[in-house]
Amino acid sequence: MASTYHMHKDLNEKTKLALTSGIDLNNLGVCLSDQGRYQDALNCFQESLAIKIAAYGPVSVHNCITLSGIADTYLMMRDYTTAKKYTKKLENEALEINSSAQLRIARDIFKDIAAAQGLSKPKQSKEDKKKSRSTISSVLNNGR
Repeated sequence: MASTYHMHKDLNEKTKLALTSGIDLNNLGVCLSDQGRYQDALNCFQESLAIKIAAYGPVSVHNCITLSGIADTYLMMRDYTTAKKYTKKLENEALEINSSAQLRIARDIFKDIAAAQGLSKPKQSKEDKKKSRSTISSVLNNGR
């Protein structure tokens, strides 16, 4: 973070906190979620979000990043209702700030939620599609 401070000497304390602790807490939340320590991850994400809101306001791309972490964590916990709630917040903020990247992330999370609930099929990679076709072809040819 030293380079960030060097480039922006006139940052206020809330922004400095967001650029250090806010980011660190968000990154820790991702790591904890990946380890299956979901409640700890959510605590980090919530604290990060509070810091970012204090620094950047209620709507910003910085908040979107943390909202996606929260939504993903609830998805991994199979709490689809809460995952949808945070994904909707993410989507609304992305629309408000006109961030196509964050909007794409929100829509991907919605697709992941639907797939996890069995409401849609997850996207198949080209490699998986080839394997499926090969398997189907093999079964059909062996059945004759």
